[in-house]
Amino acid sequence: MISVLDLVGVGLSIGGKPILHDLNLHVVPGEIHAILGMNGTGKSTLASVIMGLSGFAPTSGSVVFQGEDITSLSISGRAKRGITLAWQEPARFEGLTVKEYLELGKQRILDAVRILARNGASVLLITHQNEIAVSADRASSLCGGTILRTGEPLAIGSFFRDHCLECPHGSAPIGKVPLHG
Repeated sequence: MISVLDLVGVGLSIGGKPILHDLNLHVVPGEIHAILGMNGTGKSTLASVIMGLSGFAPTSGSVVFQGEDITSLSISGRAKRGITLAWQEPARFEGLTVKEYLELGKQRILDAVRILARNGASVLLITHQNEIAVSADRASSLCGGTILRTGEPLAIGSFFRDHCLECPHGSAPIGKVPLHG
């Protein structure tokens, strides 16, 4: 299957501390792909790496968007290619009319995400809420800075509920702490 976004063997260390390691992720066109992980597992860092934020250049691996290696591109270079980041809380976007903004505000977050996907956008939905992740097309479980599993959202949600909610990993790389269960 052709991917719109590929992270291949991505690793990132900050101040000598590994945050992400051996992270592989593939997002296909028009897909809502949920990344499900607890606080401290690398979700925000993953978003920062994808966006190309300053200080978040991968120390290993590559970020590929629509077949182009964008690992060394700036945030503005990525934005010009169509990569953007939105927060859970509504934000004001330049070029959006007040009416359009208010209409989006009436939508639940997930409804707005589905509208984006129906219009051809691929969405990487990064969350720690299983209830949100299970509504995606596919989901991945992020723990200790790497993707543990990818698959059908209900199955990934069950894995998350059974293995990750009480997991001691936090931000410790998987290789340092054995996965239980």
